[in-house]
Amino acid sequence: MTTPNTPIVNAGELYVSGFSITVSGTNSLGISPGMARDSTNTNDLSVSGNGETNLLMSRVGLNGLDTGVLVASKFYAVFVIGDSTKYLPTGYLISLSVNSPVLPKGYDMFRRIGWARTDSSAINTRLYQYGGGLYRKYYYEVPLTILTGGTAGTFSAGTVDLSTSSFVPPLYLENPAPTKELEALIGIVYTAALAGNTAEFALANAASIPMLRFGTGVAGVQIDTLQVPTVSFPGGMNFRYRVAASDSLTLTICGFTDVL
Repeated sequence: MTTPNTPIVNAGELYVSGFSITVSGTNSLGISPGMARDSTNTNDLSVSGNGETNLLMSRVGLNGLDTGVLVASKFYAVFVIGDSTKYLPTGYLISLSVNSPVLPKGYDMFRRIGWARTDSSAINTRLYQYGGGLYRKYYYEVPLTILTGGTAGTFSAGTVDLSTSSFVPPLYLENPAPTKELEALIGIVYTAALAGNTAEFALANAASIPMLRFGTGVAGVQIDTLQVPTVSFPGGMNFRYRVAASDSLTLTICGFTDVL
């Protein structure tokens, strides 16, 4: 990878402003104008105007896929890309790589600005993004089930791996590792045998200490949502749960918070 030329002389803070992403079709994204520092914090990337730029996910090259063909049930990193000589227009790219997209000829800088996801038919998942700065929230139109009728009585038996079926973006593949962990919005259907029982959640590296507890003080079915932090490991992004005897837990991914 080449080093961008002609750095802008200002205080680079790896900012991102704008570049909101919308699902505009079965294989296309709409991306609004914005500004950001490139991934090396050397130069600025800017797209001006009033309308959205259309990115066609099935097209290879600028404003499309970096290489290959779309793969089903995968997260794609969305990048703004630029030419530091300012000869080529700033545009966009999606890639299965979270930090090393294959850039078109003449382009030498990039910055991840969000995510897109394909479903089991390799077309756009209806995933809605909100926010215009470094923190972006995503919500699934149809939540994805990650646990059905879970009865683990210990944290060691209750590991939930969010990455194996592309439930959340593969931040654990970033190099260097992300400094902030992703938070997942988890839908809960908890069936408590006793009114005083609770469902407990822990970080994946915590053997016995819960970070969150859920319970409404009634016996029977209880429904809610929780923001659950995850921890990145080389093998995936995980958290743990446990419930009391005769209880059960069903979990869905409703969305997640991304940090650019």
